Amino acid sequence: MTLRQKTMNMTPLTIVLQLTSYLIGSTMSAIWIAKLFKLPDPRSYGSKNPGATNMARGKNKIAAFLTFSLDIFKGFAICYVLQTCGYDDTFVFLCGSCAVLGHMFPIFHKFEGGKGAATFFGVILAINATCGLIAFTIWATHIALFRNTGLSAVITAIANPILISNTTEVAHLAILSTIMGAIVIIKHKQNIIETYKNMTKESSPKPSNK
Repeated sequence: MTLRQKTMNMTPLTIVLQLTSYLIGSTMSAIWIAKLFKLPDPRSYGSKNPGATNMARGKNKIAAFLTFSLDIFKGFAICYVLQTCGYDDTFVFLCGSCAVLGHMFPIFHKFEGGKGAATFFGVILAINATCGLIAFTIWATHIALFRNTGLSAVITAIANPILISNTTEVAHLAILSTIMGAIVIIKHKQNIIETYKNMTKESSPKPSNK
């Protein structure tokens, strides 16, 4: 039996690898970088979310960039290492998803974590570089147009399964990527609500001065 065939079944090794992926995902870059730079804990201000967007609210752009980069890296690195070891894409994506869930619900921080968009992007990038680069372009374009990271993350989360399903090499991951994309969107629920309120406020007629 080949390694590719083995990963289709649950074994002690595959369980350990998925658990390890979750634990790596549970390591919150924002919290450690805040300590390194002697910054306030990102859970104490703004959205109280330990992610790159909230780190940016702290006005330290370097800390925010490092947080964003490391959140992407942990998703990418897990998948890349497993791919190098010869595991199939389905198992690799499952482990990457465990890392995303770890980022969202970290055991080290009372299961209160980030929203998972950057780590999920790292997974997509490792699974298929073309899909990853297109997803990044979509995200960056919406950031440039709307200056709303939450909205950009939601749009990219919607786009990811579409990109995956239309890429022959990884089309079999369409359902899994849709599930993970939906979870990312749900984690951005407050962003969606705030965006809707702002749009409603802007479209509402202004009171007359008469």
